Amino acid sequence: MSKYIGKDSDRYGNIIYVIGFNEDEVEFSTDLRKAILLSDNDKKLVGKALKKQHKPNIQYVKLEKFDSIHETTYNVLSDYEQDYYAVENVAKLLRHEDDMSLECIEFAKNQIDNVATFKEFGEIVANILIEKFNLQKKEQTL
Repeated sequence: MSKYIGKDSDRYGNIIYVIGFNEDEVEFSTDLRKAILLSDNDKKLVGKALKKQHKPNIQYVKLEKFDSIHETTYNVLSDYEQDYYAVENVAKLLRHEDDMSLECIEFAKNQIDNVATFKEFGEIVANILIEKFNLQKKEQTL
């Protein structure tokens, strides 16, 4: 089952993400880490709540097609020795052909059912990559 990121822009042009909703209200934030992952049923409920608030519907992006799918995964992996943002890997990263993006896409397509937030998604995929590639924590320097 696919999950979606609900996004829109505020009056200042900032991209905002759905971080919560109930039958009467939809809550947004510019912080992508707080975004919740929406099911098909959730999208219907969000649409109804937006109509009650007299707001236009928002854009839903399938998680596996989301441009920033690796964002929260990379935040976790930044504490580990890895080279996803090395110059020679940037082109692959931008095309979503690097190991991190491919793992994110695979997880989003096949194992996403019990994941509620984008932050949780990133942490799970980061742990998969840490184990898969035996990544080591960076040494802390003061």
